Amino acid sequence: MRKLLIPILLIACLSSCKVNEQARDLPRVTFTATHESDPGSKTTLSENHVLWSAGDAISIFSTSCTTGEQYLINDEDAGTGQARFTGNSVGAAPYYALYPAGGGAVLEGSAIRLSLPAVQPYAASGFASGFNPMIASSSDLSLHFRNLCALLTVRLTGSGTVTSVSITSNKAESLWGTASVGLNYTDAPTLVMTDTADDAHCTVVLDCGAGVALGTDPVEFSLVVPAGSLSEGFTLKVTDDAQGSMTRSTSTPISLRRSVCSRMSPIPYVQTDSPFLNQSVYGVYTIDGSGPVPVKTYVKGTDQLALRYRLDSKTFRIQSLQTRSALLVTFPTEMEVGGSYPLTVESVGSTGVDDASVTATLLKSEGGRLWLQETSGNRGFIIAGEL
Repeated sequence: MRKLLIPILLIACLSSCKVNEQARDLPRVTFTATHESDPGSKTTLSENHVLWSAGDAISIFSTSCTTGEQYLINDEDAGTGQARFTGNSVGAAPYYALYPAGGGAVLEGSAIRLSLPAVQPYAASGFASGFNPMIASSSDLSLHFRNLCALLTVRLTGSGTVTSVSITSNKAESLWGTASVGLNYTDAPTLVMTDTADDAHCTVVLDCGAGVALGTDPVEFSLVVPAGSLSEGFTLKVTDDAQGSMTRSTSTPISLRRSVCSRMSPIPYVQTDSPFLNQSVYGVYTIDGSGPVPVKTYVKGTDQLALRYRLDSKTFRIQSLQTRSALLVTFPTEMEVGGSYPLTVESVGSTGVDDASVTATLLKSEGGRLWLQETSGNRGFIIAGEL
């Protein structure tokens, strides 16, 4: 056994040295790359990412290197619109290039097979670096990249902190997964999704990390999606950091053009589902990531309810004769779901609720009850619109 082991180890060492020697002898090559741009349009994807970023990498393919070779950006070119990328030679032209590098992409005949991710990270301006796939072909060392996808931008207003935004095709058209792009294009490349168009591939998610705060001005959330048509529209789902979510759907066909940003009209963020909205007991709650916590709620058999009408306002009252305390919330007579309104909160005796004047958004109106959430704060109110 020992006699056999020595030759085997020797062969392994010789093979390893041979590989390292070959890698060391490969010539280094530098390509110069530019982005696609359209000075006459303000909707091209390249306008959201006109500069190369530090750490960017591209894959270069050739007929003798179908799995591609990674080329890294020259450090001094980061932050420019034209950058040099250097790596090991892949042999003779023609050359085919893909951004970003990696992801298991391969050259298959006259096409490149690649993958689009199911989850993308949020970026404050357009899309995150490395998530807008581009392709280039060349007979020399100059590469002009063309965008492969479209950009769908959701614009949200209101209160709350958004942690994710997702788009789901109503017809189960694939929005992520394996794709192929032909290299024999004359004007623009066409990306074709090759995975089965099923429920597993019809949703793409924008991960907003710790969250993005909303306000009165629209905040943009952009998703890179395959160009084409959402023939039966899509369903939008927005989640927040208090376990709340909003779902909106449209059946109108949506056309998504390659290299074009489609911006939706601003949508007010109003929760359509959350642990707080599933509560039904009148009172005041603290709302955070751990769920709604009752601060002062109505106790049947002990407390009394009252609703006082005025000309343009109502005052809802929870009072206890045992503790000689009362909680009063005054609010406008006319309110609509999604609107923000002033509330006056008063406490008589010990209720655990501080007096305050706040602005709250009406999230839900059902069965005479009103669910409101403080716009700048973490309090929720379930009060009576009718008794």
